[in-house]
Amino acid sequence: MKPCLLTFALVSCLSIILINGAYGADRTEYVIQVNTDGSASWTIRQIGTDIQVSPDTLTRFQSNITSLMLAAKTKTSREMSIMAPSITSNVSGSYVSIEYRFTWKNFSRTENSSIIIGDVFQVDNFFPQLYGDGGVTMTYPSGYILETVTPLPMQQDDTHQTLKWAGTKDFLNGLPTVTLREKHSDLLDILEQNETIFAGLVAVAVLSSASYYAFNRHKRKPKLPIEPGVPVLTSIETDEERVVKLLKSSGGSLFQSDVTEKCNFSKAKTSQLLSKLEDKGILARHKRGRNKIVVLTNKDK
Repeated sequence: MKPCLLTFALVSCLSIILINGAYGADRTEYVIQVNTDGSASWTIRQIGTDIQVSPDTLTRFQSNITSLMLAAKTKTSREMSIMAPSITSNVSGSYVSIEYRFTWKNFSRTENSSIIIGDVFQVDNFFPQLYGDGGVTMTYPSGYILETVTPLPMQQDDTHQTLKWAGTKDFLNGLPTVTLREKHSDLLDILEQNETIFAGLVAVAVLSSASYYAFNRHKRKPKLPIEPGVPVLTSIETDEERVVKLLKSSGGSLFQSDVTEKCNFSKAKTSQLLSKLEDKGILARHKRGRNKIVVLTNKDK
C-alpha cells in the first residue's frame, strides 16, 4: 500500500507543478471580429505575472496601433482609421490581465457581396508591433458564409462563424487569406450580370402571353373529358436531381451541411446521395476543415 501512496503523491505534485507552470506563464490572445462593412473590432488580452501597467500604457498602445494602421494603409492603398481605442486592467494577487480594444476601419476589402481579409498582414512584423505571438480568433457576421481560407486554421466552426489559429506564424506576407460571401446572394448576382438577357426574356414571355390570349378569345377549344381509369403522368423530381439542381443554382459548389439544410435531408441521406453522384462522376467532395465542400464536375447532368 505504501508504494502506491508514494506514487500517487508524486503524480499529484507533478500535476500541480505543470498546471501552475502553464497558467503562470504570460500569454496573449487576439480576437478579431470582422463586421459587414469591412471594419474589424479588435480585442487583445494579456494575462500573466510580468505585465506592468503604467500611466503611459494607453498612450503607447495608441501609438503602436496607429503606426501599424498607417503601414497597412500604405501597403493596401486603402483609406483606414483607428477608432475608440481603450484599455481595461484587472489585478488579482500577482496576476495582471489587460484588455486592449479598438475598431479598425476598412480592415478588410469589400467587393459586391464578398468580404476579403488578409492584405493588411503584408505589413512586416505585424504582430510584433502589437504584443508578439499569441492565439488568434477571427469571427465573421452571421449573414455570411466562409468561401475560402488559406492556409487552413487550427479550428473552424461554421455554426458560430469562428476561425482559430494557435499562433501568429501563419500571419505573414498577406496570409491567411479569408473570403466571406453573403448568404443567398447567388440569384441576385446572376440577375445583375444578365440584366439585358432577362429583360428580353420577360418581353418575349409577355408578347407570347398576349398573342395566346388574343387567339383564344375567338376560338375556344372544348375541353376533352379525361377517360376514367387512365392515369395522368406527372414528372417527379428525384432526390439526386434536387441536389444537382441546387448545386447549379448555387454556382456549382456548396458546403455539404448547406445541401443537408436546403434539401431538408438527414446527414446520412445527404452523404449517401452525394456518394452515388460522386461515383457517377457528376460531383466531387473536398475536405474543408470539419466540413466538406461539394463541387459540381459535370454540369450537363
